[in-house]
Amino acid sequence: MRRGCRIWLIDFEYSGNNDPTFDLGDTAPEQQFDTAPLRELCAAYFGDAPDDKLVRMKLNMVMSDVGWTLWAAIQAKISTLDFDFWAWANERWQRATTKMDAPQFREWLNQV
Repeated sequence: MRRGCRIWLIDFEYSGNNDPTFDLGDTAPEQQFDTAPLRELCAAYFGDAPDDKLVRMKLNMVMSDVGWTLWAAIQAKISTLDFDFWAWANERWQRATTKMDAPQFREWLNQV
């Protein structure tokens, strides 16, 4: 990201009443962000990347994967699109459970 840039998220679902770390945590996995880009994303939104915001973003990344897993599992049954939603659901679930099984997950929970 360029220095001096700021990111604005428009939260259509909750009219600005949702935790912004959820929207950031939902966006980051789509870009396959690791630590450095995640920190940049946080700083671009909040003006800084404090640990409490980063931890909430990481937990919301897991929640996002769980949510998309459920959505994809439903789509696997009802969608008429030629797409393997079940494989995508499994991919998201694996990513979520890998993070939930990691030692850092318990630390993140304790931090929030």
